[in-house]
Amino acid sequence: MKFILNLFGEWGLLGVFILIVLEYACFPIPSEVVLPFVGFIASLNEYSLVGVILMSVIMGYVGSLICYLGGYYGGSYLYNKIYNKFNKLQKGMDEANEKFTKYGNLSVFICRVIPLCRTYISFLAGIFKQSLFKYSIYSILGISVWNSILIVLGYFLMNNWQLVSFYYDKYKIILLIILVMVMFFLLIKSIKKRKKVKDINGD
Repeated sequence: MKFILNLFGEWGLLGVFILIVLEYACFPIPSEVVLPFVGFIASLNEYSLVGVILMSVIMGYVGSLICYLGGYYGGSYLYNKIYNKFNKLQKGMDEANEKFTKYGNLSVFICRVIPLCRTYISFLAGIFKQSLFKYSIYSILGISVWNSILIVLGYFLMNNWQLVSFYYDKYKIILLIILVMVMFFLLIKSIKKRKKVKDINGD
């Protein structure tokens, strides 16, 4: 925490955004602390909330893309190297592997709200050669939801922004269920829309 404050003191919000890039690039940096802090700083300095969220999403996507490309070109060798060398990361990597195997493309979106798993899913998406287009769509959606929730909470909680991590840990299962339901609704809506277009074209 002190490190984040010092970084902000020296580099301003740009320094914190760099942390977001690193966190999404699979560095062990807790976004549950960094993102609410971004919201807190935005509120304190009267920065545009939408602008700050947008910038955080861009930084998050850049970081996740680094991780994706590492998996895409480094493959299983790099995965096994990291897995065997860093025991603390094994749980998150195992969970990301499980979710990707079970949910495929949708896992990139789902895993964005699961600690540790949310960063290493990018690595697995690269290893399994998920198309860059699909990866980008699901990643941006998931990153937008995750970053928005934590930044907005930090923005409005202000001096109590550190409580965000506590409430997330307490209600993360409920949050995940809601996100999956929203994603399912959007998929059904998209399928119905495509079917309607085909029916019209067929007529």
